[in-house]
Amino acid sequence: MPGSIHRTELALQRTEEMLAENLALCSRIRTAVEAADRLMKINPLSFEGGRAG
Repeated sequence: MPGSIHRTELALQRTEEMLAENLALCSRIRTAVEAADRLMKINPLSFEGGRAG
């Protein structure tokens, strides 16, 4: 039983670490999307002109 508890604690710790990493990544993505949105509002033609077609 003590081994099982230890493995569960390690799994919980790793899950918490993965959650923290995912939240940090989500924050970075949100920041990048918001920056791109601001750039498009400042100069939308530069984004449209860069497209192929």
